[in-house]
Amino acid sequence: MSSLSGKRDQDHLEMACLHALRTLPESEMQSFEAHLSSCVECRQEIESLRSVMDSFASWPIDVLRPSGSLWKRVSQRIVEESGAEPSFLPAQAREKPEWEQVAEGIFCKVLAVD
Repeated sequence: MSSLSGKRDQDHLEMACLHALRTLPESEMQSFEAHLSSCVECRQEIESLRSVMDSFASWPIDVLRPSGSLWKRVSQRIVEESGAEPSFLPAQAREKPEWEQVAEGIFCKVLAVD
């Protein structure tokens, strides 16, 4: 196997991971899915990640999306200990909170969690 072929295989496996995480850019989706139809190794990689992905669904929201203040504290600590550039919380589209019925005739919605 040439180093170019090995790099290409590694790139495809990385794309398989992104595909499994549903983070593969739309611009690359069609070409990767065409590759996927003929690549057993990438299909196996995606299948092996399925149990990991399914476990994410049961994680609490605060683990998957830490609050802004937690992200800032962790980022600051990393900067202090490693000298690395600070990482900022990526901008996320804000969803309007849904009203939930907590008792007969009583509705509430969470406006903020920190």
